[in-house]
Amino acid sequence: MYRSVLKDFIVIEEAKTHNLKGISLRIPKGKITTITGPSGSGKSSLAFDTLYMEGQRRYLECISPTLRQFFEKIKRPEVKNISGLSPTISIRQAGLSRNPRSTVATITEVYDFLRIIFSSIGRPICPYCGLEISITSLEQIQNWILSNLDGRRLLILAPLKIENRPLKDLFSDLLKEGFLRVKIDNNIFSLDDPHPLNLYHFDSLSIVIDRLIVGERAENRIRDSLELAIEKGDGRLILDPMDGSEIRFNVKGICDKCGFRFPHIGPSLFSFNHPEGACPRCKGLGVIDGSIDGQLCPECRGARLKEVARSIKVGGKSINELGDLSIKECIRFFKELTLDPLEERLSRNLIDETMGRLNMLDELGVGYLTLNRPIPTLSGGEEQKVRIATQLSYSLSGVIYILDEPSMGLHPKDMDIIIDNLRRLKDKGNTVIVVEHSPEVLLSSDHIVELGPSGGDKGGYLVFEGDIKALQGAKSLTAQYIRGEKKIPVPRKRRKGSGNWLTILGASENNLKGIDIKIPLGTLTCVTGVAGAGKSTLIGQILYPFLLSRLYGKKAKIGKVKRIEGSEYIDRIINIDQRPLTLGTRSNPATLVGVFSHIRSLFSRLPASKIRGWKGSRFSFNQPGGRCELCKGEGFIKVNMSYLPEILIRCERCNGKRYTKEILDVRFKGYNISEILDLTVDKA
Repeated sequence: MYRSVLKDFIVIEEAKTHNLKGISLRIPKGKITTITGPSGSGKSSLAFDTLYMEGQRRYLECISPTLRQFFEKIKRPEVKNISGLSPTISIRQAGLSRNPRSTVATITEVYDFLRIIFSSIGRPICPYCGLEISITSLEQIQNWILSNLDGRRLLILAPLKIENRPLKDLFSDLLKEGFLRVKIDNNIFSLDDPHPLNLYHFDSLSIVIDRLIVGERAENRIRDSLELAIEKGDGRLILDPMDGSEIRFNVKGICDKCGFRFPHIGPSLFSFNHPEGACPRCKGLGVIDGSIDGQLCPECRGARLKEVARSIKVGGKSINELGDLSIKECIRFFKELTLDPLEERLSRNLIDETMGRLNMLDELGVGYLTLNRPIPTLSGGEEQKVRIATQLSYSLSGVIYILDEPSMGLHPKDMDIIIDNLRRLKDKGNTVIVVEHSPEVLLSSDHIVELGPSGGDKGGYLVFEGDIKALQGAKSLTAQYIRGEKKIPVPRKRRKGSGNWLTILGASENNLKGIDIKIPLGTLTCVTGVAGAGKSTLIGQILYPFLLSRLYGKKAKIGKVKRIEGSEYIDRIINIDQRPLTLGTRSNPATLVGVFSHIRSLFSRLPASKIRGWKGSRFSFNQPGGRCELCKGEGFIKVNMSYLPEILIRCERCNGKRYTKEILDVRFKGYNISEILDLTVDKA
C-alpha cells in the first residue's frame, strides 16, 4: 500500500519552512497541481523552499563527494519527510540577466547552437577581396579521391608562392628535401632539368608530391602524400587527374587571390564574450560606452563580432545577420536552407535543436522578437515567455516542474498558450506544480492546494486540498471568488484629474507606429495590450527617460518620438519595474524600503546615545562599532563541514541579536534595536 502511494503521490509530512504550520499533504504525480492562496500564505515556502530545495539537495547527495564540493551547498528544509520525490526543475519569477550582453538568442541557448552550426558548415568569404574560400579537411579530401578517382592516375601537388628568388636556389633546396619534380604552369619538369631555370614569366609553381594510381591499396600512401602536400603548400594542395583539369583544396583557409588567412574556425570565433570573436573596439558589446543605450561601435556597427567572424556565411548570411532576423524569419530561413549532403550530415541535428527552441518561442507568441534583442529591453510579459520557452524546450520526462506564476505579466489572450504548454509538460510524463492566482489556471488544474487563511503569521495553514469540483463547494477564500460570491467591485466614481494632460506625439520606437497618446494627469491610467504590443516601449523607453532627462537633467536615451508636451505639470517621477530585489544575508524589509536608516537615526537621538556621542552608524550591523564582531553583525556563524552543507550556528556572544551588549542596552519604549527588527510590520 505504501509503495503504491509513493508511486502515485508526493507525500509531504509536517512542513515548517518559514511560516508553514507543520502542514502535511499529498500531491498527485503526473498531474497539474496549483498552489494558491493570499500573498504571504506560504505558497513559495512550500513549492520552492521546501519541495524544490529538497529535490535539489537529494540530487546533489547522489553525486560523488569529490564533485559535490564544487556545487553550492543546500541546507535541508524544515520538513519531517518528503516521500516519492523526483528530480525538480524550477521556473521562478527572478528576472533574467540584466547584463547588456544577454540577448534572446543567448538566454534560450539558440546562439550556442548557431555558433556550432557556423563553425561546422560556415563558408568563409575573404573580407578583403570577397572570394569564397572552401575549407576542406584532410579526411574529406581523401574520401573524395577514393570515391571519384578510383583506378585513375593522379598527381598530388603542393602550390608554392612565386617569390623573387632564383629558381636555381629553390630547386636545389627541394632536391635536398627529396623532391624530384615540379609543375610550372601546365608543364612537368625534373628538378635537375636546366630548361626551367631560363623561365622568367610563369603564373603557377607547384611541387609534385606524388604520382600514383588511386585504389584501396594506396589509401595510406594517399594520406601521407596529402599531409605532406598540406605542409609544403601551407594548407593548400592541388589534385591533377592528368586530364587537363585541376581540383584545388584549402585546409587552412587561405585566400588564393590576396593570401588572407582565416584563423581556426571554431565556436569561440562567433562568441562576442570571448576574445577570439569579440570586436576589439567595443569588447563585444556593440556600443562604445558599455550600455545598451550607447552609441554604436564604429568598427563592428553593433554586430559585436570581429570582421573575420562576420565574413563566414551560412545560406548567404553571417551569424550577426541571422541574429537580426525575427524568430519567425529565422524559422523560415532554416526551412528554406539548402545544404549539400556533407553539410546536411554535419548540421542536421544542430538545426533540429535550434528549430525546436525557435518554434517554442514562436508558439508562446514572441515570434516577432529578433534573436539579437537585448534582454534588458524586453517587457515583463516577453521576459516571462522567454523564460518559460527556455525550460519547455528541454524534452525531459519523469521530473517535477515547479513554476512561479507563469501568467504574470501576460494578457488574457496568452493564457490558452500557457495552459496548453503546462498540459504538454504533463503529457510527457512530468509532474507540474504551479504557484498561481489566475482563475484560468486554477480551473485547468487537476489538483488544487490552497494555503491561508491570510498572510504572514496568520498564514501557513492547509485550507483546502482537492480538485476543482471540490473547491467550488468549499468555504475557502479562493472558492468564494471562484463562485463569484466575492469580487473586486468596479468603482462607481472615477477621478476627475487635474485637468492637465501629458501628450506623446509620434512615438515610433521599436514596433510603435508613430502613435499619439494623451494621458490625463491626476488619475490612474492603465496601459494595456497583448504581449509585444509596445506598452513597455511607450512608457519605459520613451516617456520615463524623457521625464528623467527633463526633470532631473539625467542623461538617458529617449526612444523615437516627435515630441512630448505637458511635462511642466509634473515635478517628480518614480519608476517601479519588475526587476527583482537584490537580496543578501544582511538584507531585510527595513533595509530594503529605507526604514532602517530612520530607526538608527531615532536610536542615535535617545539620551543614552547622546551621552556616549553615538551617531546613527553606531546602530548599523554592517559597520564596526556597534555590531558584534564575532559574527560581524550576521547573528550567526557559518561552520564549513567540508563536503556537507554549511551549518549556521547562532552566535554565542550576541545570541543572534547582531549587536554588542552596550547597543542592546539602549531602548525606545522598552525595545532595543534588535527587538524592533524582530517585530512584524503590524506590531511595529
